[in-house]
Amino acid sequence: MGYPPDLTLKVKLCPRNSQGALPLASAAEMSLTTASRTLAPYPPGDVKLNNLAYASWPATTTGDATLSWSHRSRIEQGVGGQLVAQDAAGNYTIEGTLTIEVLIDGVIKRTFPGLTGSSLAYTLAQRTADDADLGKPVQFRITPVNGSYSGTVRTTPCFVMS
Repeated sequence: MGYPPDLTLKVKLCPRNSQGALPLASAAEMSLTTASRTLAPYPPGDVKLNNLAYASWPATTTGDATLSWSHRSRIEQGVGGQLVAQDAAGNYTIEGTLTIEVLIDGVIKRTFPGLTGSSLAYTLAQRTADDADLGKPVQFRITPVNGSYSGTVRTTPCFVMS
């Protein structure tokens, strides 16, 4: 049986074995909160670094790093069950915005919230200001946001900026 989204259910599990079932009165009560996953925006696809696709993602880049992507739309893609490969270019309307975090050696150093475009330049000057040790790996964390809903968070592979 399905339940509507965004509610908290009180549940009890009554395991059963060859000795019988746990009485309902003896079962511990647990809370389960449902989520509106179907309302969460899709993450972007076709993510590239300096115009290089995931399969060719560089281990090192010299100078500025430009992250680019194609928007995905759960509404537009949902019509007719249209499947779109993650590495396919797309021309969909963005639902909400994107938040991109820059991680250096796994630590968030800079956040770019409310993005609606399809690219972001992270300059070598910004990288140096965020952490002067240019030997540490850089990653981008991409979060699609639509109102109070966040979609699947994606983190890029590591690379070094020099």
